[in-house]
Amino acid sequence: MIRTFVGSLLTLCLAATVGVHSGFGAEDGFHFGLELRPAQIQVFPGYLQQISNVPASARMVPIHSGDPGAGTLVLIQPNSVQPGSYVPFSAAVAPEIGYGRITFRLGAIFSPVSLAPRPTKGSGGSTEEYNYLQGGNGRGYGAALVYYAGVVRPAYTPGAFGEIEIRGGGGFSAILGYQRSQHNVEIQQGWDRYDALETYQRLPLSSDTLQQPYAGIRWTTRSDRTLKPSVFVFGGPALVGKDPTPLGKAAVLRYSANPFYIGTGFAFQWDWHSKPAGRVR
Repeated sequence: MIRTFVGSLLTLCLAATVGVHSGFGAEDGFHFGLELRPAQIQVFPGYLQQISNVPASARMVPIHSGDPGAGTLVLIQPNSVQPGSYVPFSAAVAPEIGYGRITFRLGAIFSPVSLAPRPTKGSGGSTEEYNYLQGGNGRGYGAALVYYAGVVRPAYTPGAFGEIEIRGGGGFSAILGYQRSQHNVEIQQGWDRYDALETYQRLPLSSDTLQQPYAGIRWTTRSDRTLKPSVFVFGGPALVGKDPTPLGKAAVLRYSANPFYIGTGFAFQWDWHSKPAGRVR
């Protein structure tokens, strides 16, 4: 576990944050504030590697309403699907309190959308298609292909995170933290029609809880200006907790043994700390 965590420190996590701090006190006093992270990006390379033994009920898709035989259920042949990398876009807000060079934050994370994985046209990767007119999964003519695909999507339930920042010299800070969020594993059904995918419905397989300890470094421009730009890197392991639905218990979900998240980021820090004359942070 320790070796996994140390190795993960070499990874990066994409993020964009805006830090807004209001408070009182000098470098050696108390300060209070609020940090906003409106556009954080975390990359998980294949933490859910494969979905196999997909139940027949999740592989039955009705013929498209615009095609001959509309509404008739078509059973797609069983095959394993591989969702691929998962890239959620998140926002976060955290009140903070600090003393001297140490700052503590505790806040909430909201993940409304994700970039990947997505179903793809043609069988392979996350998607299995079926041409029920000509047979097989080749792209034919006369009607839309039916498909099912394995996808991962962020849950609408807010997550939480806690963080400690320790300022050092030269504008550098060390950050250590922990965050927890939820994500849903689903089978998406639909049609490949006119060279575009159309969703029919989504069937939940599991509600995954991601617990993510992390570490990183932040560098902030040293100046007396109120607005201070900064850049940072952080990363760590993603510890996956699974809560499968009855449908999900019938399937086989295979996860990576050591998933992690990577990226880099930048920040704009609006700092209202009072400082003794002649000193800069």
